[in-house]
Amino acid sequence: MKQSAKDKKTHAGSLATVALIVVFIVGMLILLYPTVSTWWNERATTRAVFSYDEAVSALTEADYSSYEVDSIAIVLPSEMDYLFIEEGEDCVTLMTCTPYGINTHRLLVRGTRIENAETAHNIRVTAEAYKIDTVVVASIVAVPILLPLLVWLLFSTNRRNRKKRKNRS
Repeated sequence: MKQSAKDKKTHAGSLATVALIVVFIVGMLILLYPTVSTWWNERATTRAVFSYDEAVSALTEADYSSYEVDSIAIVLPSEMDYLFIEEGEDCVTLMTCTPYGINTHRLLVRGTRIENAETAHNIRVTAEAYKIDTVVVASIVAVPILLPLLVWLLFSTNRRNRKKRKNRS
């Protein structure tokens, strides 16, 4: 059985609608990802900071130690050379995943113990990370996705209108 021209148009129209809905849903998920991930990370961070704060508040002056950073390295997860204990050295190595959100490497910050200064417990370190506003990120991601879709819709609508005018003539 052959499909009539009307059935083909209806089928093509429904495929275009389904494609548009899928693109819309994917776009919304991409736009919502930064907001949802930030919310989730802030939740986890709050719990981690709270437990850390409880542990630190139990420390006395004698429990504090000061360390001076002597090396910073970015390594693959399989590279363990930086983590071995060195005899006669009083060092600590802090490790975290990097780059943020991708976590393919490890950032290692090594410090050597130094004498505590009188003001060591008053030292504050500020974060150097720069947070990009979610609206800016969403706009940058949305434009390349939605612009081709908009152009396609405009041209397909314009083509349909020309065909209708031609059929009326």
